[in-house]
Amino acid sequence: MRTSGLIRSAMPGLGRALAPAGIAGVAGELASIGLLSTATWLLCEAARRPSLAVLAVAIVGVRALALGRGTLRYVERLRGHDVALRMVAGLRGLLFGGLVEGRARLASGDLLSRLVSDVDAGQDLLVRCLLPGITAVGTGAAVVTGIAVVDPAAGLAAAIVVLLAWLGPPLSAAFVSRRTAKRLAPLRGELAAAVADQLHGAADLTAAGAWPWLLRHTHLLGIRLAGNEKSAAGPAAAGLFLPATGAVAVLSFTRVTGPVAAALAMAAFGAVGSALPLVDAAAYWHRSIRSLGRVGSLFDVSPDEQPKAVQGTVRTLRLRSVHCGYGSGDVLSGVDLDLWPGRRVALVGPSGAGKTTLLKLIAGQLAPTAGTMIAGGRPVGPADLAASCRGVLADSHVFHRSVRANLLIARPVAGDDEVTEALHRAGLGPWLETLPAGLDTVVGEDGGRLSGGQRQRLLLARALLSDAPLLVLDEPTEGLDRATAAEVLASIVEATHDRALVVATHDLDAALFQEILDVRDGRVVRRESIRTG
Repeated sequence: MRTSGLIRSAMPGLGRALAPAGIAGVAGELASIGLLSTATWLLCEAARRPSLAVLAVAIVGVRALALGRGTLRYVERLRGHDVALRMVAGLRGLLFGGLVEGRARLASGDLLSRLVSDVDAGQDLLVRCLLPGITAVGTGAAVVTGIAVVDPAAGLAAAIVVLLAWLGPPLSAAFVSRRTAKRLAPLRGELAAAVADQLHGAADLTAAGAWPWLLRHTHLLGIRLAGNEKSAAGPAAAGLFLPATGAVAVLSFTRVTGPVAAALAMAAFGAVGSALPLVDAAAYWHRSIRSLGRVGSLFDVSPDEQPKAVQGTVRTLRLRSVHCGYGSGDVLSGVDLDLWPGRRVALVGPSGAGKTTLLKLIAGQLAPTAGTMIAGGRPVGPADLAASCRGVLADSHVFHRSVRANLLIARPVAGDDEVTEALHRAGLGPWLETLPAGLDTVVGEDGGRLSGGQRQRLLLARALLSDAPLLVLDEPTEGLDRATAAEVLASIVEATHDRALVVATHDLDAALFQEILDVRDGRVVRRESIRTG
């Protein structure tokens, strides 16, 4: 998704919302320049010892402009940051929507970088780029026009210097920033991923002896990032001489003498000075565009993966000679499978045989590399299946929210009775009764306050609560003793009698299923049909 389209989607009507901040910024800068020019005229005129009446208006003007400058700058900051924060909130909402649709498959640290640092670049784009640009252009144009009204020759000189200030240093900063921006955002993502690996995998890394290596790797990434950021800040000093140049140019060409000439020179000084923030704006522009491009890339999919309109809920599904893989070769080869309401299929076989890949294919998380998937007499793709299938997979996420909130993801309109029933069917009834806060108990980040078995059964309860016609479960009874596993599996089958159910399990109770597929090395090596009453 293009950056402009991403911003418009995050906050429609951005231009109207930003206009008050831009107007306040220009007015505040003009008040500052007016204060500088008026004070200069006042000092020069006071040296002539005129009557107090001549100076009275200027004295009042200095006070008014000083108060107005502070007030207008406050309004500009308040309105600008309000718009920026609302746009950032909209961007995060879009990104979460992309995650819900399953289009983000990134390392957790890189995803965190996109969700936080890269999204915050939208705030920089408004506050550090667009608003300074509006202020500089509006202020420069107004001051040059005012000087030209008093003295056309001085106005022309001021216009040339202001134009140089608009173009020279910002373009040099943009050139350097464009070279470094391509490296900064990916480096931040890589650094965030490395830090996340350190935080979440400390025990495993220590046990494997890999902790020192990752620590050195993270340190080197930090050094590289700091070096790139320093190289991008070099041109900031290039325009420091320009304000004085503007004042000298006006004094050199003006035909006006006395305090008015000094006031015009100070006005030109202020107009050129107002353009200096464009240096930082040019640098931040490329960084922000690059970072927002990383956010927008989560919404970009290839034509083969482009979601198509789902024509209806998939209730029956036929797989014929389906192959599927992850890019380096097929993990599944030549799989046939038929699913319809009430159909119960078990997948058995050793770990790594391809059972989880088949479940992800049915869930719409993977696309087949060959073969056909048909529902209702028409070909279907991942988008159709993702809208019709729910389940428990290895990468299913538990949010840092309450038990109720985690389950309502599956069906937001469900009541507490339905949520409680789903928990009981998943074998969490006794556990729920021990919780002081009940359904309002917070489960921690990714279910960190739960045991492995409790986390798995919470995900199972979420799947059971949904009304999706296709249900896929990957080891739903993992971590349970044999008796409890049998009880939970029987409860699952009873609760899904009107839905197609596919379960990958090592705790097989053949009487509960109508068909058992033995998957080995990506192929169905044995298919057993079981008669049920």
